[in-house]
Amino acid sequence: MAHIFYCFLFDIKNILISENCDKQFTTNITKWLSLSGIKTDEFAFFGFLPGKKSALIKKLSEIKENSVRTFVLYESPRRIVKLLEAMNDVLPNTYVCVCNDLTKYYEKSYYGNVPDVILQLKENEKHEKGEYTVVGRKAKKEEEVEDEFCYEAHVINEMIKRGVSSKEAISITAKKLQVPKKDVYKAWVDLKEFME
Repeated sequence: MAHIFYCFLFDIKNILISENCDKQFTTNITKWLSLSGIKTDEFAFFGFLPGKKSALIKKLSEIKENSVRTFVLYESPRRIVKLLEAMNDVLPNTYVCVCNDLTKYYEKSYYGNVPDVILQLKENEKHEKGEYTVVGRKAKKEEEVEDEFCYEAHVINEMIKRGVSSKEAISITAKKLQVPKKDVYKAWVDLKEFME
């Protein structure tokens, strides 16, 4: 059974991680959460999930019932699509960032709702190579009113990944996340003002 680590990320500008996490784990978690662009104040780390379908469904059901909405998983390249298909059944409407070989030159990340990411993976004939990290955010309860994403993290990611200006990255981010461009722009301006 995978160990569950609860760590808390309190603000992109001032990262505080609980002492339950070692230094390398903390560095990797910070990298994954930043790259995902998912807004979070806490997350649960579950490591590798079981390979057998019945055990996998049971574990995903436990994740579904967990009060922490953002979660991080590891997965092997040969099982990544099966994991996401099971996740789609148990955790519908979950937004994920699936990261492949993050420390390598040819790292790749896939973003979107689970069915969209499954299609993106299947379109890549090399998707069965390299280790995967999945950062997911379960669908919010109807009464919750909060922003789901850290827009500025997505803008920075697009600027670095595509080598584009902040203006272009804002447009790409708004389209990718299907949110109003003005919301992404406001988040970007707020970050710039904070940094000055």
